[in-house]
Amino acid sequence: MRSLFALAIACALSASAQSEADTIITVDSPRQVTVTKTAETTCVNILGSRNDKNFNYSYTVATDSVTTDNIQFNLPFTSKTAPRSNRTLRSVDGFRGIYVGMVFPQSDPDPMKLSFEIGINEVIGYSIRRHGAEFNFGLGLGYRRIAIGKNTLTEKEGDALLLTPAPDGATDCTASIQNYALHIPLLYTQRIHRSFGFSLGVVANLNIHTSADMSYHLGDTKYSRTFKGLHQRLLTPDLLLTVGAIDNAGIYLRWSPVKPFKSIYGPGYTTLSLGFSLGF
Repeated sequence: MRSLFALAIACALSASAQSEADTIITVDSPRQVTVTKTAETTCVNILGSRNDKNFNYSYTVATDSVTTDNIQFNLPFTSKTAPRSNRTLRSVDGFRGIYVGMVFPQSDPDPMKLSFEIGINEVIGYSIRRHGAEFNFGLGLGYRRIAIGKNTLTEKEGDALLLTPAPDGATDCTASIQNYALHIPLLYTQRIHRSFGFSLGVVANLNIHTSADMSYHLGDTKYSRTFKGLHQRLLTPDLLLTVGAIDNAGIYLRWSPVKPFKSIYGPGYTTLSLGFSLGF
């Protein structure tokens, strides 16, 4: 019975969902065929044939020299081996870029103070990887609270949100501006050495809800108000840089150069954020 060496290789590789091999050699009635697989290689050995009992042939192919075209699903803290071939690996990613950080408002005059943010850059995303580089986009969610400085309160006048001095004798003054946004990231990620690398790109923020609050005491009486229906900008961009262990943890820097309100609708400020990102 005639046996094709190429068929032996094709069967070995199909077990790992890889593409068919080209015909390498044809052996007439081999006496023994042995296929040995490791995590890195697949080796096929042929001993003896009908025409030559002393025939001996061995062929080894790297397991990762080809990659699957199937779309993978990845979660944070799971290792994703960068493909070494010229083929492209596509995947659906979940819960990448879970972040928490400090926000440094930039404004003049400067009634703002150190604030914070928390969110997920990608609740779900789609990535394309090739040669260790990755392009991905998706949909995330973020929350940011901007704290207002001492003795300054928020107030609404018509459609505009104002920052006003606290009344004389007021104590325990607090005020803040809160924002919820949908993130639409478009990011480029590059491995530098093993899992260490960086991610750089633009995040479009669809600002779905903004509110403000304030409270203070005059004597034994507490006054507080919450302001909704504010006229924030619908769309604002961020420039995002993250450095660290890809798919695990990193440090991010976020620059928000566009003021969240038009000048006639609210205070003017931009922000710079620094924090930790998990599973980026």
